Amino acid sequence: MRTVCASRLGGAEWIKTVHPGATMTDFTSETEFFAAHAEFTRKMQEYNDSIYGLDTGFKGELQRRYKEQYPRRKFDGAKVVLEGWYKGVLEEWQGKADALIKERSEFKESAEAHLGELAKAAEMPTTDEMIQISMTDGGWYHTQGYGANSYAKGAARSEADKAEYHGLKTEVRTLEKEKADRWGISYETYGVFANTTEAGIALLNYKEAPPLREEVRMCWKRGVNPRVYMPFLPHGYEEKEGLDYYGNDLRAVENSAPSP
Repeated sequence: MRTVCASRLGGAEWIKTVHPGATMTDFTSETEFFAAHAEFTRKMQEYNDSIYGLDTGFKGELQRRYKEQYPRRKFDGAKVVLEGWYKGVLEEWQGKADALIKERSEFKESAEAHLGELAKAAEMPTTDEMIQISMTDGGWYHTQGYGANSYAKGAARSEADKAEYHGLKTEVRTLEKEKADRWGISYETYGVFANTTEAGIALLNYKEAPPLREEVRMCWKRGVNPRVYMPFLPHGYEEKEGLDYYGNDLRAVENSAPSP
């Protein structure tokens, strides 16, 4: 993520930018993320509602113009596109939509960059209750054939690794198992559970992942090819980073050897 403009502001200033009436007074660095995220969610909903409203406004103007031209006719969407004024109306409303979508995209990029910075200082909330924080489905990895469920479960375990990396306890549970198809493949759905809150799920999304080297190592340890998840991973990465294809850390083995 890269900043656009507002992410350069401090937490309180950023909140006031998207909502002038908001204040960050008395918020600690831990609660600042949650306040900012709540405001981000509210603002994004406003953008989405406004964009949806443009569609309603566009259709309303078409109906109004058509009614003025043909007061006794029933509105016909297929015929209205043939009117000479239709293209001009379409371009006008499309311009409004493009501008609003661009504004939303810039706001989202800027705000998420700022939330990422705030997330670094925020502590993960914990509870005694385990709640579902994510899910994966074997069908998402159907290209892996009979290994689809293994890759789905591996992805779930990677999600759990990130949660554990930030101090949470986790469990991976099988949520559903489909009836086998004609090839004997039965896709399973896995849920990742952790001892956090709904706000904690939002925070975890902005927390950094474990180091790439560790992610790759754990994939091989679980018997799945990390390039299925990370096609950008260059060949030869394992050798360069001192890993084998069984999930062993060769550097750790070398460093554990006694000095002569």
